[in-house]
Amino acid sequence: MALKTAMNRRGFLASLAALGLSAPLLGRVAHAATDTRLVVYWNDGGWDPTYIFDPHFESDIIDGDPESLPAQLKGIDFADAESRPSVRRVFQDFGDRSVVINGLAVGSISHTACARLMLTGSRSHTQADLPSQVGGRLAAQAAIPFLALSGPRFPGEQGQALLSASPDAVQLIQDTRWMSNEALVQSYLDGVALGSNPKEQAYGDSLARLPGLLEQGELLIGESDLDRALAALQADVCRSLIFQSQLPMLTVYDSHQDNHGNQSRALEGSFADLHTLLSTLEGQGTLDRTLVLVLSEMGRTPVLNAAQGKDHWPYTSALLIGGGISGGRVIGSTDEGLAAQGMDRESGGLDLGATAPSSADLVGGVLQHFDLDPQELLAGCLPIRL
Repeated sequence: MALKTAMNRRGFLASLAALGLSAPLLGRVAHAATDTRLVVYWNDGGWDPTYIFDPHFESDIIDGDPESLPAQLKGIDFADAESRPSVRRVFQDFGDRSVVINGLAVGSISHTACARLMLTGSRSHTQADLPSQVGGRLAAQAAIPFLALSGPRFPGEQGQALLSASPDAVQLIQDTRWMSNEALVQSYLDGVALGSNPKEQAYGDSLARLPGLLEQGELLIGESDLDRALAALQADVCRSLIFQSQLPMLTVYDSHQDNHGNQSRALEGSFADLHTLLSTLEGQGTLDRTLVLVLSEMGRTPVLNAAQGKDHWPYTSALLIGGGISGGRVIGSTDEGLAAQGMDRESGGLDLGATAPSSADLVGGVLQHFDLDPQELLAGCLPIRL
């Protein structure tokens, strides 16, 4: 029975490898008191920070939300609207453990480039993204160092840490036809695992996480990415995780048309799921050891276009919650033209003599929060102290 289980697991791993997946599921992760986890909650398309984080109510130039009013909850200033009650609930319940960072200079207006910059802090195609760094460097022997349920991922040299839980991977868990190729699979695995090349060694290291793979496969099966994220976090099988918000039908953050309708519906949908995530972690007693990083790849222009939409803008905002950060703060700012202003990286206060915070500085600050050396992993960044 043990032999058959081992062969089944090897066959499953080979199937994952064929899909570009390398790190399998396993049992619970043993963690110390400082074993903070990272969850990246991705909002694809480029949100409009003026509708929530950076409203500029005083401006006659910036086209913000005409239906919102200024509000403050637990130290967080934001744009409050009846159409977005979930935003209010998040800050009412978790504002004292939240930090809003405004005026982040992304450095691009291309979706793909901005996603790379926000997650890696770099334009380099070899730079590993933040969750890959956290998982691969701090939890190399964990069940899943980095679980990607959805959203962009740039694992770089930390590819062995990544399990990309695509629908194809879920199907493989439920499909046993690969078992008929056990001899071929075994031969392939032996050839790879015995190599001395660093990439082969990394692949071999992932084989060490093989035990328990099939037993934990049900964690990849759920009604939504949120359900699967909550299952993985409750089982404590990964050190870092990324998943993407699921927006209401016919709603996009990339609102080149109807900015008001799209942003209002998208933010309400995203924050409703965010509140569920945070409330569940709080109920499990794990929010203080789970840093939730809420991101989108870019912002929207200050003014509306002819279609009442907004186009791409290279300045945005980010939200961090839990994980032991000093909360109840809004740091960073934009000027009357919605361009990022200089910021003191230690206090988060306005400093016109400093540069504006960049995506690299955000990534560096999170790396520093996880006791990783930001200058070693992202040379030249000016980490934002969290």
